[in-house]
Amino acid sequence: MVQDILSKYEEKADQYQIARYQSLIGSINYPAVITRPDVAYAASKLAEHLQNPGLIHIAAAERCIRYLDTTRYYVLEFGANNDITPTFESGIEPLHFAGYSDASFVDNIDTRRSTQGYKFELFSGTID
Repeated sequence: MVQDILSKYEEKADQYQIARYQSLIGSINYPAVITRPDVAYAASKLAEHLQNPGLIHIAAAERCIRYLDTTRYYVLEFGANNDITPTFESGIEPLHFAGYSDASFVDNIDTRRSTQGYKFELFSGTID
């Protein structure tokens, strides 16, 4: 995702820009939902401008497409860590459950809303 804040486009986009942008967002949204949760936030933020995208929005969507292309052979591994085995005889119990969260307060200048995220692990494998 671009580092600049994607604010509302004040002018009116032509039909070609709108159709092209919507096609790009569809191409980003499909992998975000099916196999690539790493681009879900970018797809969500870019989709906010589907009705009236500017050139900066199109450039950001094309950058996201390039990222998907260059990282197409990367994988996310989900599952338990096989090295963790409960040791109840010694009295030491490994960590079975962990949760993480983060938030960015009022990061959307148009709506003044915050963004948040979380992750829960069970036996070192992501469950949510």
